[in-house]
Amino acid sequence: MIISSRDRERKERQDKRFKNKQTQTSAKYLRRIEELSGAPSGMRPFLDTLRRIYVEMKGIDIPQTQKTIGTYCVMVPQELIYAAGAVPVKLCSGNYTAFLIGDDIAPP
Repeated sequence: MIISSRDRERKERQDKRFKNKQTQTSAKYLRRIEELSGAPSGMRPFLDTLRRIYVEMKGIDIPQTQKTIGTYCVMVPQELIYAAGAVPVKLCSGNYTAFLIGDDIAPP
């Protein structure tokens, strides 16, 4: 399939608009959470991680030497992955469509 430069540029613009909207929405909801009174101080690392990933669009800091295992949602118990000395990485990111694709590849 040949993709024209015009189609490629249109796709890049759509991707950029999606990312901008995603980061704005994420920042708005994180602000609302942070403004809640009585929030436990233990939430700070969680909120910082959410900000780094969804607002600043940075990845998770995993050392290069750390083994990672990608899974679709709950297809593999995380305890097994940790027991193997690896870190689980959810490939579906909570996206229902990706979950269905995972079911097609590896049925429960």
